[in-house]
Amino acid sequence: MGSLDACPLCRTQLGAEEAAGGADEGGAPSECPECGADLAPYLELDGLGDRYLKLARELISRGQMEQAREIVEHLPQIVDAAARPEYYEVAALIAIYDKDFHHAASLAGNCEDAAAIELREQIELHQRSVFYARELYNHALSSARKGELSVAAKQLARAVDLDASDPALWELKLKLDLKCGYYQHCYADLAALDSLVARPPEYAKLEEALPPVNNGVVSVSSKQ
Repeated sequence: MGSLDACPLCRTQLGAEEAAGGADEGGAPSECPECGADLAPYLELDGLGDRYLKLARELISRGQMEQAREIVEHLPQIVDAAARPEYYEVAALIAIYDKDFHHAASLAGNCEDAAAIELREQIELHQRSVFYARELYNHALSSARKGELSVAAKQLARAVDLDASDPALWELKLKLDLKCGYYQHCYADLAALDSLVARPPEYAKLEEALPPVNNGVVSVSSKQ
C-alpha cells in the first residue's frame, strides 16, 4: 500500500490514518472524511507507482536504460507521476543518458533540493565527458589522416571511456583497431555497437573474418 496526501476525487487533505490506509475497528478500508470515497484502490495504485519507480532506479543502476525508459514513459498512465519529485529524478537520469542535458536540467528543477544538486553535478560531469570525447574523436581523425593509426586508436580508446554511448566513437574505433590488427579489441568494439543497436551493415559478419579468441588471446595463425 502507498500513501495519499489528498483524496483523488474531492482533493480533501487526508489525515495520517487515511493517508496511510488505516482501517476502522470493523476492518473497513479507509474512506475520505469528506466525500466518503473508498481510498483502498488509490492506495494500491500509489504503492504500485512506488514499486515501479524503485524498479526503474535498479534498472538504471544496472545500465538497462531502455527498460527504465519504458517504465518512466508509461508510469503517468498508472499514477499522478507529475506529483512525485522522485519521478522527475528518474526521468532526469534517463535524459542525461540521452545527452538531452537541457531537458535533464529542467527535470532536475522539479526535484527536492539535495537530489537537484546531485543531478546538476551529474549533468555538468556528463557534458564535460561528451565534449572531451568528441575532441578526442576529432584528434583521432586527424591522427589517422596523418597515418598515425596506433595513436588514433589510443585516442579513441580514451574517447569511449568518456562516452561509451556514442556509436560514432565505437565505429571509428573499430575501423582503427582493424587497421592496427588489434583483433581482440575488435570483438569488444562489435559487442559495444551491438549493445547500442548500431552495428554498421558492412560489419554484419565481421567475426567470421577475424581470428578466433581462445581464453582471451587472439590466435593469428589460422587467419591473417
